[in-house]
Amino acid sequence: MQTAKHLLFVTNDPQQQVNTLILARKLALVATQHGYKHSVISLDEFESSDHFDHVIIIGQQPKNLNIFGQNALSLVSIEDIKDDADKALLTALEHSKPANEWEQKPKQASNTATHFVAITACPTGVAHTFMAAEALQQGAERLGYQIDVETQGSVGAKNILSPQAIADADIVILATDIEVNTDRFIGKRVYRCSTGFALKQTDKAFAEAIANAQVLEQGKQQATTENKDKTEKVGVYKHLLTGVSYMLPMVVAGGLLIALSLCFGLNAAEQAGSLPAILKQIGAAAFTLMVPMLSG
Repeated sequence: MQTAKHLLFVTNDPQQQVNTLILARKLALVATQHGYKHSVISLDEFESSDHFDHVIIIGQQPKNLNIFGQNALSLVSIEDIKDDADKALLTALEHSKPANEWEQKPKQASNTATHFVAITACPTGVAHTFMAAEALQQGAERLGYQIDVETQGSVGAKNILSPQAIADADIVILATDIEVNTDRFIGKRVYRCSTGFALKQTDKAFAEAIANAQVLEQGKQQATTENKDKTEKVGVYKHLLTGVSYMLPMVVAGGLLIALSLCFGLNAAEQAGSLPAILKQIGAAAFTLMVPMLSG
């Protein structure tokens, strides 16, 4: 193991900034237990590593590693820290090398891709939308890809893809159960699948995207690339998730209304015809509708 006294943890994962920071703090705690001094910053905050013996990057590999000069450098994935933070730190210290000795990413062949952008959207914009987005992010991390995911949920579009992200992407994944505007992807290789497919068969979704994505032309709608023989099996799990998507708005609305009724006092709703009583009655009705809504 290389000798190091002062470690610099640098987080770099635009899609999981909070999660990456939490795991960096976890790794820093392990470093403290091993007697190392340390600092934790994001890549955007990085200015100089002159005062550090070792730089450990958590998340995605930066495009330019030369900014770290001749410092001993290691790359640690989020999954490694989740599995065993102590082992992740020791492995990083043992397998470090100067930035200029790290292999540059090879140029992509015509049938390969490492940078994706994606949109997830389901009819209700609740469960499937965000679960599929998280699955794609975790799958990309596991497979060594870079991905930016835009969610078009019930609260509107979040993490909207920037023109630069779209321009840099090799493939666009549209994991949607509804039609979305694809004008900004004209000229890009586009792959379509359902949110359920992206959620349950994430690795296969990436593989098929690389193999089957087609260039989106002006004025043409791209048909889904899933053939009939690849149709997802209909099962209890799929139906349950669909039901949850419809049920959640009723549960949230009902809970909020009942909570508002309690703001007037614990027994305020007992007075018939009062505002608290009406709020509680509507909230209870929403909960009553939960079961039929769960059926989809």
